[in-house]
Amino acid sequence: AAASAPARTPAAAAPTPALTAAPDAASSPAAAPDASRAAAVLAQLDDARRLAGPDAVAQYFGAAPVPSADDSAARPALDIDKKRFTARRDTLARIERLRADVHRAAAAWSPAWQALADAKRWEPAPGDKSTRALEALMFEQADHLGLSLQALEAQLKDEPADLKLQQQRAGLYRRLGWTAFADAEDRRLALQVRQRATVDNW
Repeated sequence: AAASAPARTPAAAAPTPALTAAPDAASSPAAAPDASRAAAVLAQLDDARRLAGPDAVAQYFGAAPVPSADDSAARPALDIDKKRFTARRDTLARIERLRADVHRAAAAWSPAWQALADAKRWEPAPGDKSTRALEALMFEQADHLGLSLQALEAQLKDEPADLKLQQQRAGLYRRLGWTAFADAEDRRLALQVRQRATVDNW
């Protein structure tokens, strides 16, 4: 995931995004944590991961049990198991997103990318909104701006009207040195904001 970014024209670096901008960061530190604070958070995430039972979750989804056609009595218990393991799988994905976010804040890229990969492992389908947002943020902070733009464009395909994502794209254009594109995007967004205000006040 930490591949080199596409060639770009150098531009002035924008401020590093704050930790609270990342998804699932409500329980994360509000700013880059010091080493002892980060270690405490990571230890708590390790404990939560053990409680979620990753081996049992992986085994269940690797070959989930299916009731036989003539054993309808077994279905309720299997449905309960499915709900339980699905919730645990979601918990594991969130734990790893939080872990990636803590490492991102400390610019510890190797464990951050590994935690992001682990988060994707636990997702039932690729393309989780929170994971994609975190991935785009990590690419940007690691100065892989071309890859960050690709990740942002993927988000905009699903949420084309999201004003915040469009503003982030304009900012990336400017950081990439694509001033004309950035200026045009800023003008378009300003017009869009005025049009929305007019509709709201109609």
